[in-house]
Amino acid sequence: MQEPRAKSHELRAKLLALLLAAALPGLGALGGSFFLADDGTMILKSPYVGENARPLWEAFTTARFSHYAPVHEILIYIQRQLFGENPLGFRLVSILLHFGAAAGCWRMLRNLTGSPDLAYACALLWAAHPAQCESVAWAVEQKTLWSGLCSFWAIAVYTDTARSLGFRVGVAVLLAALACLAKATAISVATLLVLFELLVVRDWSLEPRLWRPLPFVFMAAVFAKVAFWAFPTHNVGGPWGVADFVLNLPGTILLYLKVALLPWTASYFHDLERVTSAADPRFFTSLVALLAIAAACYTQVARRRRTLAVFCVLGYVGAMGPMLNISKWTFPAYDRYQYLALPFALLLVGLVIEGWLERRAAAALRIETGANRRRPAMLIACALFAVIGVLSAWRGSLFADEADVTADAARKAPNNAYAHAAFAISLVPKWQQAVAEKRVEDQRRYLDVIVQAAEKARTCWNFAEYFPLPAHLLLGTGDLLRKSGEALRAEAYFHIVMTEPRWTRFKSQIAAARRNVCELELEWAEARLKAAQNGNATPDKSAALTREALEAIARARALLVLLTPEDGRLPPDLAATRADSYWLEHIAHRWLDKLAEARSDLPAAQEHFKAARAALENIPPGARFHAQAQTELARMKPP
Repeated sequence: MQEPRAKSHELRAKLLALLLAAALPGLGALGGSFFLADDGTMILKSPYVGENARPLWEAFTTARFSHYAPVHEILIYIQRQLFGENPLGFRLVSILLHFGAAAGCWRMLRNLTGSPDLAYACALLWAAHPAQCESVAWAVEQKTLWSGLCSFWAIAVYTDTARSLGFRVGVAVLLAALACLAKATAISVATLLVLFELLVVRDWSLEPRLWRPLPFVFMAAVFAKVAFWAFPTHNVGGPWGVADFVLNLPGTILLYLKVALLPWTASYFHDLERVTSAADPRFFTSLVALLAIAAACYTQVARRRRTLAVFCVLGYVGAMGPMLNISKWTFPAYDRYQYLALPFALLLVGLVIEGWLERRAAAALRIETGANRRRPAMLIACALFAVIGVLSAWRGSLFADEADVTADAARKAPNNAYAHAAFAISLVPKWQQAVAEKRVEDQRRYLDVIVQAAEKARTCWNFAEYFPLPAHLLLGTGDLLRKSGEALRAEAYFHIVMTEPRWTRFKSQIAAARRNVCELELEWAEARLKAAQNGNATPDKSAALTREALEAIARARALLVLLTPEDGRLPPDLAATRADSYWLEHIAHRWLDKLAEARSDLPAAQEHFKAARAALENIPPGARFHAQAQTELARMKPP
């Protein structure tokens, strides 16, 4: 009776420690708010919650934001019913999902290694790794957590050879399907199971090992097709084919490995310059480094474990496979992309340490008991867990504030435009709050930092190529400058959006930039006219200022032509802007008419008088200045 009870107590203690490890990446963010990036659109603006909510079953027939993830939509729906818009509830659920995934990871690794202690140590380190903060502390990434939970348990069930084949395949297929319904990257389960059959299973007959994973391969093909259907290819910012993928693969894998093995390098974004040629030294350097790491690990692992080490290497790459091409616009990489892959990297490290300890014991020519063999391994595991736990708790606290996370990313990835852009965008709500609370110093400080971040993004090599944010960032920065009264600096940003030849696909952003410049031109024209009519200006200076105003009005009118739809009907706001331009034109010509009369230049006065009348006649009925225009027309007398 004592032995089963002791094992039960040991299991509970291990699960409690695993729960603590799983909580570390998310504890520091519990008091934080939702992120502007994705939380707002996916959670707070869920189409399945609210007054005009769509039926929940539609989640199975539609894709949203380039994802087909009906299970994730259902998770959001349930939590919105339970917690409303309180982020605390969502983050607590994320910790529980991560704990469930950690338990599945432990069971999976135990089945793969046959070593309970090694499997538990790897699962504990995986759960607490700083790379997990992005998945656990960012509420919208519950799709990654659910996908990981179901994927690990699917592999754990399939690799449990003590059970019948029918049970293993049936339950594992169901779990893998649930994983794919939350995030399509779970199709990598099929790759892992094929590798398991080929490298881990001790069976000399090849044929059964090939057909057993077939249901998973078929399912992966189906969900891959669905993922391509859900992803709008027109958003891709440039060509990216097989050659690009292969050339950048070594560098991308090295970057992920750096985060896995050097956990303090975990970041929201990372730096990696695009390799465009096989002759590029970076390609060969990265490839040689990868091969050297793999060879070194292989030689350090005990002979009986080398096949498992090969499985870990290929499994690490295969588990990330669906995400390795994402670098086409972010260059790369998001820490959450190796959520499924990280256990295999940690297991490989564990196998290397295990081999080193065995060689150390053999070199000492002593026969060690099980307890003596375990003591050094436990010390190493505890030291690693202490370091990783502290790093994870610190990094998780950054996720309480989106600006802290993106500022950290901008420091760690200074050459990635996306990092600086995300930092700038995360500060916009803080600037808006400062404006609302009339904190002038804070408003100026936030604006300066936003502009600096936008400028740093512009200097990055990938600024013009990455996803749909470059034009959006400059447009937003210009809008903030305009609202802060810095029209000239704002107009410079708008002109970049309008004139950059590589951004012709950003039609809505270009239209918004033209609209802003048009309005700025009219504001500038109005300011010029007020300065011209100031009594302190000489007649010559007044005339020059008025002509500058007319030039600005002409530029605004040219932009209005570009904004006019094919049917010639302007939207109401643009129609009002055009009417305002005619009113300002009337004021300008009337002032020039007055100046011409003062210097007895009758032909010039008559010309400006006609132009002023023509401007008034162009103001349509219903426009803001129409009544004033009609009154003015009635009382206007030629010079």
